[in-house]
Amino acid sequence: MTRDTERPASGMVTALEPLAEASGGTWIAHGSGTADRRCVDAGDGVAVPPDQPRYRLRRIWSSDAECDGYYNNLANRGLWPLCHVAFVPPLWDPEHWHTYRLVNQRFAEAVLQEAGDGPALVFLQDFHLALVAPILRRANPLLTLVQFWHVPWPNPELLRTFPYADELVEGLLGNDLLGFQIPAHAANFQQAATQVGCNGHPTRVATYTISIDYDHWNRLAACPAVEAAMERWRQRLGAIQPDLLGVGMDRLDYTKGLPQRLRAVDQLLLQRADLRGRFRFMQQLANSRGHIGEYGALHAELEALAEEINRRWGDGHWQPVLSAASSVSSLI
Repeated sequence: MTRDTERPASGMVTALEPLAEASGGTWIAHGSGTADRRCVDAGDGVAVPPDQPRYRLRRIWSSDAECDGYYNNLANRGLWPLCHVAFVPPLWDPEHWHTYRLVNQRFAEAVLQEAGDGPALVFLQDFHLALVAPILRRANPLLTLVQFWHVPWPNPELLRTFPYADELVEGLLGNDLLGFQIPAHAANFQQAATQVGCNGHPTRVATYTISIDYDHWNRLAACPAVEAAMERWRQRLGAIQPDLLGVGMDRLDYTKGLPQRLRAVDQLLLQRADLRGRFRFMQQLANSRGHIGEYGALHAELEALAEEINRRWGDGHWQPVLSAASSVSSLI
């Protein structure tokens, strides 16, 4: 069987895959679509990359209803806007929380199957798996449990709006080590943990600003495929002044301030008549979570804004905003 692989538009994958490759460990992740099921072995695993395996990917399967409750709703329509203090009301539903707990249990069972009864290092990731650590600790006290919370941690006033905040905090306190991006987020969590109380297990909370594999991306930037993509963009943009070109490259998400960015371009052209016909702004978007209503609405809003700005300021030879959405693979 021929297997084609594609890296998703995910900062987490970009940061963590080098660790998985260097350790030769097992990465447990949700599987979706028929291709994921066809590629796994009898143990629901697959070697990555297929031609020169450097780590094992273990798949977890969930029903459409479970994915909707756990991932689309509790995680991405609840915890995501809560943690980012986005001006989008978080969605809380008891049924979604029930499904979140169920899927966390399923991930924990998969970890225990992979780790066995002996000691092992388990590295949990982000707000999707906040309840896994205590399950693992009860089942196998020999495990070393580490979790990194990739998104902000809200202050106590905001956290109070989450009906299950105490259980969320207690779940994270099941880890031996819990990492955050910046000290302010770690401090917010520590304040929340103080209010919840001690579970008798020591948890170290620390700051570890995440990074990427610089050498890999530096080499990639110099490869022929990137140069060819840059030439295509030069042809598409036409004659431009480099110092009058604005570029945005983002995952499509309402926490990125994308509509505000385009409105800033509109204000710039309103206030600076000398830049009309000269300045251009290119916004490249990596499609994300299109099955969630808020993301589809955001995409439509951005398209309407770009069209409105181009109609207001553009002419037959010059358009100030060039917006494009694509998968990450087509960016290069």
